[in-house]
Amino acid sequence: MKIVIRTVANYFHLTYEQVIGKSRVSRIATARHIAWSLLRKEGYTFTEISKVCSVHHTSVMNGIRNIEDQKHINPLINRAYLSLDRKIQKQSSS
Repeated sequence: MKIVIRTVANYFHLTYEQVIGKSRVSRIATARHIAWSLLRKEGYTFTEISKVCSVHHTSVMNGIRNIEDQKHINPLINRAYLSLDRKIQKQSSS
């Protein structure tokens, strides 16, 4: 789980704490939601993700849904997601 969050933090030039924090600043929230979506793709449950970020599991569900919607209409979000997914897969296979 830490690998995904650290990879997202580095990509967006944020700290680990910012990604798991509660800031509602758009670029931080977007990074957090992408991290949640990638964690979900890695097989973590909504509850597991919510515990790490100290939020309700429905917040995780909504954040992931938001990113899934944004990936279809915002090419920058989609590119970031795909790039991060590739980086995480490379790290996991090493």
